[in-house]
This record gives sequence, structure tokens and C-alpha cells, in this order.
Amino acid sequence: MAGDCNLPDIDWTYYHAPNSPVYNTFIDFVNNYGFYQYDNQPTRGDNILNIVMSTSNTFLEDLAVSVPLGTSDHNTIILKTNVSVETTCPPTSTSYFDFEHADYDAINEYLAVTDWNDILVTA
Repeated sequence: MAGDCNLPDIDWTYYHAPNSPVYNTFIDFVNNYGFYQYDNQPTRGDNILNIVMSTSNTFLEDLAVSVPLGTSDHNTIILKTNVSVETTCPPTSTSYFDFEHADYDAINEYLAVTDWNDILVTA
């Protein structure tokens, strides 16, 4: 999970925040679900506002904070994950309705012998 959390008073060293509803909700979420916050460098002024979190402390291989891109007022976070990607995808099958080749006579026969009154009354 990554983004601009705009909560400048979180102490990411101890995963602690001021006692307020917004801070309490956010830090409780982080602590209850076991998120690890990777970015420990300020991303705007002296504050860590842009965060990169995962439930695994080995998710990232590298993270660097760099100068802002364009006219942004936040520093840029550059990261490299430890996630491997399958180079070959297993074949997937796709189901679809082939109305052009349907056996409409068989469908009509099935529907004609169905006791619809019994099905609809007891449904």
C-alpha cells in the first residue's frame, strides 16, 4: 500500500500518533493488520507524508527518496520490490454462450416437459 497519508505527526519509529480520531483510526489500522512502513525519510519538508507499507518487512529490495518530479511539492519515492513475476502464464479458458450453435430443439423440449407450476409455486 502506498500513498500520501497527510498525517505529519505520526512517529514511524514507534508507530505512534497523537490522540485524535483520524490518527487513532489510521495507526490502529496499521498496527492491527501488521503493516511495516518502509519510508523513513521526509517526503515534504521535515514530514514523512508519502508512505510505502506492506505486511511483509521483506517486500522491498530498495527504496530511495529523491527530488520532486515536475512541480510537485512532495519528494519522489523510487522503489524496487522483491516480487517475482511468472514469465510464462498458464493457459486460461474462457467460457461464453454460443447462441449461434445452441440446440434450440433440445432446449424447447426440456422447457416443454418441465412442470413450471410446481417449480414456481414451491419456489
